[in-house]
Amino acid sequence: MTRIWIFLVVSVIGVSSDSDMKIFKRTVTTPGCPTGWMAFYGKCYFFSHMTETFSGASAFCQSFNSILAEPKTNTEIGYLSGEIILIGVTDYWVGISDVIQDNHWIYHSSLTPVQLHNWGPHEPSGGHCLVMSGYFHGKYADVDCKTQRRFICERYATLQGTLIG
Repeated sequence: MTRIWIFLVVSVIGVSSDSDMKIFKRTVTTPGCPTGWMAFYGKCYFFSHMTETFSGASAFCQSFNSILAEPKTNTEIGYLSGEIILIGVTDYWVGISDVIQDNHWIYHSSLTPVQLHNWGPHEPSGGHCLVMSGYFHGKYADVDCKTQRRFICERYATLQGTLIG
């Protein structure tokens, strides 16, 4: 009898200490995504460790042929929220704002209205750019667009292999 062993490394989680706060670092190898990006339902996500303003974060994502993440389904919201909870208490820019019209939340890349809202307590509160907040377990909070925050980039996964036919 022949046995075949297949190993797939999805993630390795390590914990280090930084000012008595636990920071989760993930090393991820996922098919169809660049190194350091995580795959989920045909998309790749990059969770930054650096901070930028909303426009700086958007420019950073564009430099990697991606956009600020735009969660459009409950499944995507749940996945991103879960990752934020694992990482710890911090905020992440996503590609949603109301900079064109107050309280009219739109996706940054397409300017189409947001259909699903996942607001944290006492939100929205007057800011014009949206973060998924680790303080609110991944729920939405609106903040000043010029503040420095971590961010999540999103792009479609690429197919690997040879197409025959």
